[in-house]
Amino acid sequence: MDYLKTLSVKEFTFRKKWDEIHSCYSSFISNSDAIKAKIWRPTDINNQESTIKEIEFLKPRIVIVDNPTDEQNWLQVRLFCHSAEYEQTPGRYVKILVLDQNDKILGFCAIASDIPSMKCRDEFIGWSKEIRMARDGKGTLLNSAVGTTIAPTQPLGYNFLGGKLIAAMLTSKLVRDYWFQKYNNVLVGITTTSLYENEKKNQGSQYDGMEWCWKKCGVSAGKVPIKPDESIYKKWHYWIKENNSEAYLKMMTQKEGVKGPVTSAKMRILNMIFSFSDIKTQLYNHGFSRGVYFSSFYENTKEFLCGKIKEENLILKPRFAEDINGILNWWKPKATNRYKKLREDGRLNPEKLFYNGMYEMTYERAKDRYFKDVGR
Repeated sequence: MDYLKTLSVKEFTFRKKWDEIHSCYSSFISNSDAIKAKIWRPTDINNQESTIKEIEFLKPRIVIVDNPTDEQNWLQVRLFCHSAEYEQTPGRYVKILVLDQNDKILGFCAIASDIPSMKCRDEFIGWSKEIRMARDGKGTLLNSAVGTTIAPTQPLGYNFLGGKLIAAMLTSKLVRDYWFQKYNNVLVGITTTSLYENEKKNQGSQYDGMEWCWKKCGVSAGKVPIKPDESIYKKWHYWIKENNSEAYLKMMTQKEGVKGPVTSAKMRILNMIFSFSDIKTQLYNHGFSRGVYFSSFYENTKEFLCGKIKEENLILKPRFAEDINGILNWWKPKATNRYKKLREDGRLNPEKLFYNGMYEMTYERAKDRYFKDVGR
């Protein structure tokens, strides 16, 4: 735990990705090349004419993951194409694939129950705890979600601003409608955070330059608990279960969410491990600030979330009313300009970013490869 606390944000992120790859099911590794083949890439990225045509003819579409095949594809793409480790949060959760007209994978997303409290976001909205978390079950936090995963596949992301495309696609009507159908709450906005951003370093993110869609609220406090490597966690989990079975059973069967937000089973087990180890969890937060962004779908989203207007008074923003056509009209010229600039500068990267090869690499070799992909 002390060692993990010394790592920079990118070193910490790599460590967790390495641990995740080496803890995953062998079936995920053995089938990973088939998933990699499904990732979109231009026919010849160095041929400007054909590549621009392929971007112009691209027809991205949202696929809600609701069957075992799509679930398997989503999990493998999330594992091998994303730089951060994956942990599904408890509560509401919707997985999404973004595919082209030929079913090639352009990106992947997930939205979940929104974060109960985030100072800069709540101040941005003017959101009080009493309205967000109303005890009558009508708190307006239910009308917001958090984008836990919003990522493009490569080479779309780097060469064509694919991250901006996926971030915009997540706000589409199909996603909003599915949330309402599944949870019976109108979805009026989404919170998300950047992966690496630290305000002191003035680093940007894929959400910058998307003010029509994503507004920056500030930076997070960075008080997320550090979790030990999976091998350490599994040993302690077994020890707690075997040597403190009564307390373990009581903890695992307790009713969730009575006095606060729902906590994952793994987090409850970790809290129990820390308690038995006499480790103070507040001393082991990673401290990484991340940019906080919020997407308001309606002109009066803030007023609705603050309980000042009713659902029937919501006014959809014109840009969101244009839906996917509007998104593509905005994104395609930017993608083309980005591609032309990279080609002119000799900085195109045709490679598919896919971490399945990390499984057979030494730690140091994998680390070098990782930082070559994401930068230091």
